[in-house]
Amino acid sequence: MTIKLLSFSFAVLFLIAGAFVTVPHAHAQTSIVDGDLIRATGTQDVYIVKITGNKRFKRLILNPTIFNSYGHLSWANVKNVSHSTLNNYTTSNLVREVTASGQLVDGKVYALFAYQDTGVKRLVVGGNYDLSSVYSINHLEASNTFYRTGDPIVLDGTTQQAGSPGTVSAPTNLRVLRTTPSVIDLSWSGSAAITKYRVEWRVAGTNNEYWNFYTPRTIATIWGHIVEGYAYEIRVRAENAGGISSYTYTSAIAQYASSNGSSTSTSTSTSTSSVYNQPVSDVSTLPQSTSTPISTSPATSAGTSSPPPSTPTQQSRVSTVNRPDGTLEFRYYYRGDTGTVERIEKYRENGTSLLYIGYYRPDQTLQYSEFFRADGTIELKSYYNENETLMRIERYRTDGTLEQTEAYRPDGRLSTQHSYRTDGTLKQVDIYKEIGTLQEQQYYRNDGRTLERKNVHEGDGTVEQFFYLINGTLTRTEKHKAGVKTQVVYYRTDGTVERSQQYREINGSLEHIIYYYPNRKISRIEYYRRNGSLEQINSYNTSGAKTQTVYYDENEKVTRTVEH
Repeated sequence: MTIKLLSFSFAVLFLIAGAFVTVPHAHAQTSIVDGDLIRATGTQDVYIVKITGNKRFKRLILNPTIFNSYGHLSWANVKNVSHSTLNNYTTSNLVREVTASGQLVDGKVYALFAYQDTGVKRLVVGGNYDLSSVYSINHLEASNTFYRTGDPIVLDGTTQQAGSPGTVSAPTNLRVLRTTPSVIDLSWSGSAAITKYRVEWRVAGTNNEYWNFYTPRTIATIWGHIVEGYAYEIRVRAENAGGISSYTYTSAIAQYASSNGSSTSTSTSTSTSSVYNQPVSDVSTLPQSTSTPISTSPATSAGTSSPPPSTPTQQSRVSTVNRPDGTLEFRYYYRGDTGTVERIEKYRENGTSLLYIGYYRPDQTLQYSEFFRADGTIELKSYYNENETLMRIERYRTDGTLEQTEAYRPDGRLSTQHSYRTDGTLKQVDIYKEIGTLQEQQYYRNDGRTLERKNVHEGDGTVEQFFYLINGTLTRTEKHKAGVKTQVVYYRTDGTVERSQQYREINGSLEHIIYYYPNRKISRIEYYRRNGSLEQINSYNTSGAKTQTVYYDENEKVTRTVEH
């Protein structure tokens, strides 16, 4: 089934009364104005309109929490329009950050793409685009926690240097390695000069837009937007600083379930070959392969935190698949009792350096995988459940030390992320809500045990920070909204509040400071003007009664004192 992912875009925003708002422009033919939310009648995808002169754009909402990031946006204001009206607006996915006053922050343009329920942003590093189609967004949406961050992108039609499609060598030997009812494994060959590959797929025989993602490797797994019983057409292109290549295609890949519950794949293309998931009794039928008994153990690597889930036994069999130049590309290990695939190894162009190892359960579902760097060090480990949903990722540094772990929920959304120092101590923990947005960040001291700071993210864009002493005592809290500090509270060692400082949301200037006695009664309140000068001080006794009020002029000279 196709999962509808909300996506979002913004018209140019301006600051009025401290909030981002859109400036409407009358539309000549409809009642739609700049900044309106629209969707085609009977559909769920919601777009935001941008009108610049006679140009009309629409941007799909990728992250539904956007409604908590801009006060003027509301589901209740979504307008239903005809499909023909919607098609009159050019789709744009380009954004850049502006300040509250509408000034550019750094001028960087990002392209947004659908990914789960949050979306992914990719820095535009080349290509041609209409600058008027770029939407302006605020600090909250531009933050690294709002969208996932993907690889930089060169837009189609680039003219930089030798940037036209076909200048860069296209991928070769595109193969379908394995399919399940929800997964397709691919492999291809490419030049060492290639920095990344774009993988695209869609239901065969349709004119639907391609789903896509980028990878720096020559092996990839497609999961998501894959439904049992449908055929898919797949294509891959190469990219580097010189431009983009033409696409290399597979023919339609059919997905279906066999009677024993395993999946098979078929391909009518002579340029691709398939490795089947059903038990194999004669591995010599594989193309360009040889079959011999083996008794070797899997290659070991630095940074291994847990043993591989399966190891080839004395009864295992192995087959190899070579490239046209004779170098080793794949090595397949099969279980001796059933003939099912136990492990697949993918090698780099030199035929000796490992790129990837995938370990498979007896039912042929992927259980565990490893990616290696060119120097042989482990880069990434991934663990999957019985449904081949990603459960956990481990990322390693070049010296073999664990750098980061990621845990995922059963629906595939990120749950927690742990970061580690080179000495193995815990550095940071990020906790995500079920909808995929960031909920809490915890920062630890060098010992990896004592909490130094914690950030709690609220749905309205507010971030509350908690600061702790080395003994765990809370010493200060801060609140920020849309990047502006709104409150700071200081605590005594016994946990009582010493003072609190309130700031104006519109410009971040200090509004007032409240001081407290140890008995939690207010001792003094200081009020400040917008320009930062002291305006008034109220004093109180330990019982909470006001005792004095002092007024100040713009130069902070006393103009009047009132005793109470």
